[in-house]
Amino acid sequence: MELFREKEGRGDHCTVEQFRRGAHGEREYYFAYPQDHRQTAIEYNKGALTKRPHRPAFEIIFIHDDSKNTLSIWHRGKKERVVDLQVAFARAVLGQDIPRQSLRDDRVYDLDVFLDPEFVFRPRPEFGIASAEVREMRVRILWGEQHSITVALGAETPGRILLQRLGAVTYGIPQSMLKVVRVGIRVTFEPILNEAIPKSRKFEIGYPNVCNVQDDSRGNCIQRMLADHGIEPMRKPEEQADGSHAG
Repeated sequence: MELFREKEGRGDHCTVEQFRRGAHGEREYYFAYPQDHRQTAIEYNKGALTKRPHRPAFEIIFIHDDSKNTLSIWHRGKKERVVDLQVAFARAVLGQDIPRQSLRDDRVYDLDVFLDPEFVFRPRPEFGIASAEVREMRVRILWGEQHSITVALGAETPGRILLQRLGAVTYGIPQSMLKVVRVGIRVTFEPILNEAIPKSRKFEIGYPNVCNVQDDSRGNCIQRMLADHGIEPMRKPEEQADGSHAG
């Protein structure tokens, strides 16, 4: 691998294995095994202590998601080398030259939609999601002495109780002075064949742009549901008005 030969003096030989994975084959995996520096192992051979030189390999994993246009890289090494690998992958696999330093992701979630008592998730049938509801909410009070309030429901408490409890503890405070900074959501999936209890999954969305949805087929359905409901990170208003950074 040319990058490691130039930067670290290793990688003279490299084997790459390629696989398609994901529910619809949307993720392409590249397992690369470049040759490492020469090492010497001390071991016994027929009872005698000997030194045996060998050339081990080290592993790099690239995961490219076609549906999201994202690239994940696993490499046990310097952070700057991962950036180099990103540039090399784009050039070798995608045929694109990208800047070494990517633009900072400064999009933000607008979570205040969850304060609307009329809001409800209505997932499309093809997502296989039976229900989705907010089970926990953290709100920052911007009025008077600023502070935060968290309301979390018990496992069997109906979801409609959450806004009732939040309304009780924020009584007298204008809604414009409430800012939702984190929500915990529980998704229940439609049962599949021979499944006695439907599977459920919990995840969190946090301000400004944190979402810990698991990266798998069901997680992909959840993310598509969020997009359908307009719950996705957006550019800051001043950048949208400018037009030069909106995407």
